[in-house]
Amino acid sequence: MVIEFFLVRIGFDENGIYCYSGWRPKRTIDWTAVESVRFSQSMQWWVLRTKDAGNIRASVFLSGLQEFLTELEKRGIKNSGAGVTLKE
Repeated sequence: MVIEFFLVRIGFDENGIYCYSGWRPKRTIDWTAVESVRFSQSMQWWVLRTKDAGNIRASVFLSGLQEFLTELEKRGIKNSGAGVTLKE
């Protein structure tokens, strides 16, 4: 969890999502590559499934998370899980 807290960063702009972590190289993901998003209650993170770049995990402790979730919603990327909304 310590690495997750200090080494994971997610940025975004109109072109896509930029992911930095302690486990893999920097990734740039186009918005159109995001297939779904769901919330993992047990792990307390949002999981974005992409077409070809693996999963993105965004912890509830991630700075700027609400702005990121708002952007997902604006782009029509819906929560595929039950019971948790992107507004949380």
